[in-house]
Amino acid sequence: MLFDSTFTWNKQEWSVDETVQGLINTNQIKDCIVVGVPNGGPLRPTEYFPQKPFESLPRNFQDSLLALPLFAEKVQSDAYLKFLVALPVYPPIGSALLRSKIIPSQKLL
Repeated sequence: MLFDSTFTWNKQEWSVDETVQGLINTNQIKDCIVVGVPNGGPLRPTEYFPQKPFESLPRNFQDSLLALPLFAEKVQSDAYLKFLVALPVYPPIGSALLRSKIIPSQKLL
């Protein structure tokens, strides 16, 4: 969905590659790599719904939302964010880039 509409369920894409390349070409951002993490399962709404605002809703309203088919479980976006940050994605990508000499080490975050 990020890059290629032929692989998506709705035949649309977010044009991430074109957008990032345009920003790089106009010197609005530095060279970068975009890493997409698949997440299309039944927990997606509970992992993306902002947790703190949800928890600030009245309890009976929270319960009414959780009763909807959209929510497979309680809202857990804070845990999902921690999971994404802790994902072991950066080390293999970063070390592969260093080995390939594509990006100098001082540019890796």
